[in-house]
Amino acid sequence: MTRRVNMAVATGRRDVLRTALALGATWSLSSCASRLAGAASDRKAWIAAAAVDDAAPEIMRVNALPGMALAVIDDGVVASVHAHGLASVATGAPVTDASMFEAASLSKPVFAYAVMKLAELERIDLDAPLADTLYPDDFPDHPWLRQVTARHVLAHGSGLPNWRGPVGGDLTPQFPPETRWRYSGEAFFWLQRVVETRLGEGLDALMQRLVLRPAGMRRSTFAWTPLRARYQVDGHDIDESTGVARVAPLQLRRELGKRYEAVAARWGKPVTDWTYDDVRSALAEMRPHDNPQVAALDLATLRLPGNTFPNAAGSLACTVEDYAKFVCLMFRTPRPDAWRLSESSRSAMLETAIDKDAPTLSGGLGWGLEDTQDGRWFYHEGNNGGIFRSFVLGDAERRRGLVIFTNGARGNYAVQALVELLTGQTLVSATV
Repeated sequence: MTRRVNMAVATGRRDVLRTALALGATWSLSSCASRLAGAASDRKAWIAAAAVDDAAPEIMRVNALPGMALAVIDDGVVASVHAHGLASVATGAPVTDASMFEAASLSKPVFAYAVMKLAELERIDLDAPLADTLYPDDFPDHPWLRQVTARHVLAHGSGLPNWRGPVGGDLTPQFPPETRWRYSGEAFFWLQRVVETRLGEGLDALMQRLVLRPAGMRRSTFAWTPLRARYQVDGHDIDESTGVARVAPLQLRRELGKRYEAVAARWGKPVTDWTYDDVRSALAEMRPHDNPQVAALDLATLRLPGNTFPNAAGSLACTVEDYAKFVCLMFRTPRPDAWRLSESSRSAMLETAIDKDAPTLSGGLGWGLEDTQDGRWFYHEGNNGGIFRSFVLGDAERRRGLVIFTNGARGNYAVQALVELLTGQTLVSATV
């Protein structure tokens, strides 16, 4: 595997990038990426990853993006890892291949993989109503919700909103299960609680056992750990008065994590073993927050599923290389190890379970699917608080993929440019 780590602004550019700028063309990430990627569409192959290192500095500059990391997968293995910019503008620490990013909603496919494995082990029934195990006491008593299954959740067909919003937010389902697609982190968190209830095991411990450790994802966790505290990059927003990136004043998981550690020490139970019930108890006894923005949040708000972690819907933190190792699990292998999904379960995750509104998009189990000129690709995007933006793209047929992590508010624009640069296509899934 090739590692290309650019810790500060690189000085080199390819002639094509210099020429585009010299011509005085209005800078468009999409159009410039298309120029750079022309060869890719001609030969229907993703171009050499070295192009990332040439284009990244300008892409980052235009979008006031402090840092990013990218992994390229080729022929079923992680071929190269690229790191650019700063982990924190406050400290000047660089992004390296050891940097851990909040993967945000890229957490969902990893959790979905574990749920599919639990179904194979007959520890959970994909088609049994979740309400048979747990019906949250803050859910409305609605017949459609009592029909929701794990399969509905993984396909985003539960009818629940993404998150309820404020305390007391509306959780009335918008349609019967499986009849439409509606993205829902709320539903994933419900499924997490069902899994914890059925297995008596906390989310991170479960994920480490079923997926993360067997896959060699050593710098990955859904919880808060000393390793995460040391290596997780800061998220950044934009100072509207200057247009310059700054460390975001509210980074909830980091703030809560520091206080989780103190509670865990008193309990003698590491955060990695906590269930949602443990989190609720810990929040009730945590000391006051020195961060005024966290202190302003009442206990009921901190307990909302969208703010809670460990969280199957969005609390995974990992290196870009670790996530690329997970993507490789979605490729066919002749004789999968016992811990991996069977071929039938793996392929089921990448088959249409529900249609979306866009004609080229559909939902698999844990993945989004897009029909491209080169066949069907799987994908997922991520956004935690507008300060961590991520994207993953895979082509199961050709055993190739991309993983992009960023730590800035405009990381989604960088994602769009990089996807076009490397694939030669403008994808609906990666369009800003």
